[in-house]
Amino acid sequence: MAAIKVGVGEDEYNTFCSEFKSAQDSFVKQIETVKSKIEQVNCRDGGFYTDDLTPNVEKLLNTIDTIKGSIEQLQNSENETIDSFVQAIDNIDTCC
Repeated sequence: MAAIKVGVGEDEYNTFCSEFKSAQDSFVKQIETVKSKIEQVNCRDGGFYTDDLTPNVEKLLNTIDTIKGSIEQLQNSENETIDSFVQAIDNIDTCC
């Protein structure tokens, strides 16, 4: 039903929503992968652990978490904007 309200075919709208969600999930997963790889080398027993390096790596990991959180908030806002647009169209349709 949302597709009709935004002027595209149902299949096209569903494909867009699916691909958009998939791209968002993939992006967050890639960030998590990078973070995990950094964490793996930041350890004792064969990693690059040193007393001087570790605090900087931990700062980097915290920054990655902050960026990831911001991206997730942005993605939620994008999804809310799409839903809001559909709702606005619906409200206009019922007013007329």
